[in-house]
Amino acid sequence: MSRGPVVLTANDLLTGEVVWADGAGGWTRALAQAAIFPGLEAAAALAEAEARSGEVVGPYLVEVQPGPPPRPKALREAIRAQGPTTLPAADRAEVR
Repeated sequence: MSRGPVVLTANDLLTGEVVWADGAGGWTRALAQAAIFPGLEAAAALAEAEARSGEVVGPYLVEVQPGPPPRPKALREAIRAQGPTTLPAADRAEVR
């Protein structure tokens, strides 16, 4: 199966927040700051993220349409990129 450009995503181990690999060995919460990986670089980045299990959980590759910012092709990933879809418990009381 041929893949287009991809970004690497996971969840922060301590906070559970969605994070994206920034290409400098770190993680960012902003998809716009995520590194876009081609081919073999993507596989290597994924393997490295899996080896660094003390930082993130569940790393995987997401196919994107390149551009500022990259746009995930899958709806699930577009939703994840926008942030939580539920309000924190403290904010729920204000909505009622």
